[in-house]
Amino acid sequence: MKEKTLRFRMSERRYNRLKLYAEKKEKTMTQLVEEWVDRLPSLEESPALYPRAKWSTTIAGDEGGEVKKDIFWLK
Repeated sequence: MKEKTLRFRMSERRYNRLKLYAEKKEKTMTQLVEEWVDRLPSLEESPALYPRAKWSTTIAGDEGGEVKKDIFWLK
């Protein structure tokens, strides 16, 4: 899977808090953010939270065939 970069601003206080927590848990700040994102409700569980999302269960395969996958994208 291709990785994306996320940049955002936060106060120095929050940054330091996150950094200290990550060190205590022996994790990276990236791991903590990824774990938080993974806890968000899924599209299947809460479709009303994702009004612009659309499900697709079939995508084109490398050889022109179809591959079944559960993916979603924003309209």
